[in-house]
Amino acid sequence: PFLAQACSAVAPRAPADLPLRTLATACGPARAGSALAAGRRPAAECSKSLCGGGSSGSGWPQRCPRRRFVAAAATEMADADGVENVAATGREGSSSSGRLRWAMNSAKWQPADEHQGVEFRFLLGLIREKDDREQVLKFVRFVDKKRALISRLLVRQASAVVLGLSSFSDLEIARTKGKKPFLKAPRPGPERADLANFNFSVSHEGDWVILASEPLCVCGTDVAAPQEVRPGAGAARDVFRDLEDQLTPSEWAFVKAEERRGPSQVAAASPEGGGGEPRLSGGAVEPEEDPAYGAFQRHWCCKEAFVKARGDGLEFPFNRIEFSLLPAAEHDAAVRASGGRPPPGFAARVDGVDIGPRWRFFQHRLGGQHWAAVARGPTGEVVDAQGEFRRTLVRPTDAFAPLDWRRELDFEEPPFTVVPVAFLVPPDDAEAYAQAAGSPHTAPAAPPSEG
Repeated sequence: PFLAQACSAVAPRAPADLPLRTLATACGPARAGSALAAGRRPAAECSKSLCGGGSSGSGWPQRCPRRRFVAAAATEMADADGVENVAATGREGSSSSGRLRWAMNSAKWQPADEHQGVEFRFLLGLIREKDDREQVLKFVRFVDKKRALISRLLVRQASAVVLGLSSFSDLEIARTKGKKPFLKAPRPGPERADLANFNFSVSHEGDWVILASEPLCVCGTDVAAPQEVRPGAGAARDVFRDLEDQLTPSEWAFVKAEERRGPSQVAAASPEGGGGEPRLSGGAVEPEEDPAYGAFQRHWCCKEAFVKARGDGLEFPFNRIEFSLLPAAEHDAAVRASGGRPPPGFAARVDGVDIGPRWRFFQHRLGGQHWAAVARGPTGEVVDAQGEFRRTLVRPTDAFAPLDWRRELDFEEPPFTVVPVAFLVPPDDAEAYAQAAGSPHTAPAAPPSEG
C-alpha cells in the first residue's frame, strides 16, 4: 500500500493493493522506459522518491519495483495502455482483502519443448515441495501436466501476494486428507484479523485453471468444461444417463427446461484483451452452446465447489445438495446490468434443508463455453480428518455476530481476472523467468467484465 500511494502522482488510478510486479508498470509512465531499460532510477519521473534515494525510511529501498524489474518491465513501460489495464485489476477481488478470483487459459500457454523445456522446468522449480513437483510430472498427457503446474503456481502466488512476500521460498502449502490445498505457513499475523481464515480453492478442466480465495469464509471453486473438450467425450445424453443419480429430479427438470428455451443469444466473446488472454463481454454465450449441457455444467460445478469448500473429497453424495439456478438468459442479463459481476447468491438445500443462512454460491462464465462456480461457507462445516487445515481457521464462524457473518457471505462477488503465466512468477524470480521464457515479465491482463 505504501508503494501504491507513493506512485499516485504518476499513476493516479493504481489501487493500493497491486502486487509489486504490477507496480513496476504503475510507477513508471511511458517516458521512464529508457531510464528503466538502462537500469537507472528515473528520479526526475518520480515526484514521491518512493525508493527513498537509498535511505531506509520506509524499509523498502532495496525493493523498489523500478530497480527490481528494470529488464523485465521496460517493454511494458512503453505502453501507456498497459498502465490502465493493470490498474483496472484493483477491484474488490484484491490482495489486501484476500478475496481473489484468478483464471488462466492453459490452452494458450505453449512452452517450447513442453515439460522438458527450459520454461516449464523453471516454473516447476518454483515449487518448493518435492512431492508436489513429482505429482505434476506423474501425469501422462502434457495438457494435464500444464494444468497441474499452473494450479500449484496459482495457490503460491495468491499466498505470496496476500502476505506481501516477493518469493515462494518461505511458503508451506499442505493438503488435507481430502486433497484440499491450504496455506500452512506462514499465516497472516494477528494484526490482520480480516485475513484470519485466508484460504483458497483451485480447479482445472478444459481450457481453464482457476483460483478463488476468501479471507474469512471457507472457499470452494470449480470450473466445468463443455462436453467436447473433456477427455473421452461422448454424447451429452450418455453423460446424462451415466450421471443421472448425481442431480435431483428438480435439477434435471431445469436441464430439460433450458433445452426447450434454446441458447441464450447475447453478445459473443470480445476480441482478446491484454496479455493475449480472452475477455468476455457481459457474460458472453457462444451461439453453439448446448443449453441442456450448459445447465448440467452449471449444477455440476456448484456441487463441486460446495464439496471442495468443505473438503469432503469424494465422500459427499452430489444428490444430497440441490440448487435453484437462474435460467442462463436471466443470469446473463443480470451480469450485464451489474457491469460484469455475477448476480447475488442463489438458493441451495442439503437433504431438503435450506442452507442459505450459512452458504453463498456464485456463478461465472469463462471463455469457450466453460462455467465456474464459487462457494462461501462456514468454518464449522470443514471436513478435515487430520485437523491441520482447521487449525489455520482461527476466527470460527460461530464467533461472528450474525450480521457480521451475513456481511461476509453477501460481499459483492468479484469477476475473475484473466492472468498470463508470467503473472504467476514471484517478483524475486521475475528476471530469471524472463530469461528462461525468452520474453519480458508481463503484467496481468485486464479483468473480463464477467468470468
